[in-house]
Amino acid sequence: MPLPDHVSARHEDLPSLVTGMIAFDRKPAQNMDAVIAAAILAFGFVYIHPFEETAACTAISSIMSSPNAAINQPA
Repeated sequence: MPLPDHVSARHEDLPSLVTGMIAFDRKPAQNMDAVIAAAILAFGFVYIHPFEETAACTAISSIMSSPNAAINQPA
């Protein structure tokens, strides 16, 4: 079974997609489990990122370095 190719957002959709991710991070993400919010944001970032080989690594790095990341919160 063939694997799907990398599919990213169209360049003309990027401004509204980034605006949507920022809006999600500022409001809805604040009222949910940090791991779930991070997963949603990571999916959005990987989707809009134009490069197949670096999207996931960049998303994971961004999430882990966020001051609000679940891994940075005291237990």
